[in-house]
Amino acid sequence: RPRPEQAPERVGGPVFGPPVDPADEPSWEAGQAADDRPRISGTFFLGLLAFGCLVGEGAAADWSAVYLRDDLGATAGFAALAYAAFSIAMTAGRLVGDRLTAALGPVRLVRGCGLVACLGLGGGLLADEPIAAVAGFGCLGAGLSCIAPQVFSAAGLRNPHRAGPAIARVASGGFLGFVAGTVLIGAVSGLAGLAGALTAPVVPVLVVSALAKPLWPPPPVPGLCAAVLRS
Repeated sequence: RPRPEQAPERVGGPVFGPPVDPADEPSWEAGQAADDRPRISGTFFLGLLAFGCLVGEGAAADWSAVYLRDDLGATAGFAALAYAAFSIAMTAGRLVGDRLTAALGPVRLVRGCGLVACLGLGGGLLADEPIAAVAGFGCLGAGLSCIAPQVFSAAGLRNPHRAGPAIARVASGGFLGFVAGTVLIGAVSGLAGLAGALTAPVVPVLVVSALAKPLWPPPPVPGLCAAVLRS
């Protein structure tokens, strides 16, 4: 009967192939160099993408109901539907996000979601009607729902040996965007009005969509799966 400390090597052997000597194991950088597809350029870049994505989430959380009540004259109860629509659409999008990723790939998914968010919110603001604004914030939630998870996933796949620290750094950038979104809308609304200020999240979402190419997952490195299990 094998001793407990021998179990990881047995898992790495029969299931995933023979045990891999760490000295012979290909490095993550070598796996990236062997492929000429666009590569992720670092956690700082991914943190910027997360920042741009969560600016919209912060804006919707704190200003959607205020816009409907103060600018469009909706009742307080109806104004609350704006953020409710945003949250429900985001939840629904994340429930089907894995299937959409498998069908479309992360790059096309992020670009498509960016278009949904920008066109939906822009149309809702231009219509200048409460029901259209609710629908616009719902589109914003649906569009943003799959972008941040793809950015976090790319951070983890960049180096599976240190996935935790990479995801933590990227998530910190996203949190800063969530907080900054509220401040940004408040500052711009004094100059362009609240309706004009709420178009500000469209810009970073468009930037994230345009720069989505590095989210393409890296190729698998031979022996990496067994090494991660042994670690």
